[in-house]
Amino acid sequence: MTEEHLEKYIRITEKIRSPILRFVIDDKNFIPDKEDVISIINNALKDLESRKIILAIENYERLSVKDFAWIIKKIGSDSVGICLDTVNSIGAGEGIETTVTTLGPMTVNLHIKEFVIRRVDHKLGFLVEGASAGEGMLNIPWLLQHINPRCQSAILEQWTPWEKDMQSTIEKENKWAERSIEYLRNFFD
Repeated sequence: MTEEHLEKYIRITEKIRSPILRFVIDDKNFIPDKEDVISIINNALKDLESRKIILAIENYERLSVKDFAWIIKKIGSDSVGICLDTVNSIGAGEGIETTVTTLGPMTVNLHIKEFVIRRVDHKLGFLVEGASAGEGMLNIPWLLQHINPRCQSAILEQWTPWEKDMQSTIEKENKWAERSIEYLRNFFD
């Protein structure tokens, strides 16, 4: 999220007439502190507001959900919110309940990513993997009750575990997508 990238993608977002611009703050060569993030966004805020674009910052494992909430509150604009990914904050040691109760009220875009956590065979650790929506540990009805009503978009994001080869993995992903969409139709018009 450099100023140059943000400016570029605001122009692209406007050109394609999208009301939302999803951003991940970091890159492997760019890891700004929270104050820098706020400064970058504040410098772009007039452009976001005048173009009626909502910047959706995606939660991920480097920052805590409290850090993300602090950034959004500090900016204090309806043009900036959270792209809530239901699994990313597990990498920061934060569970789904903490993530959703903290960031749900600020959510403007939702990534529905189903998951399972299971102990590995040798009992020395856990494995976190994706699953078809409704077939894992994500309580989707509860999740949807805790998301900001301003959030008008949801993306099905799948963490499909690798199979024996690419074709088998793609086939599994397609089957999961079909089952997930069928399940999610129960919650969306």
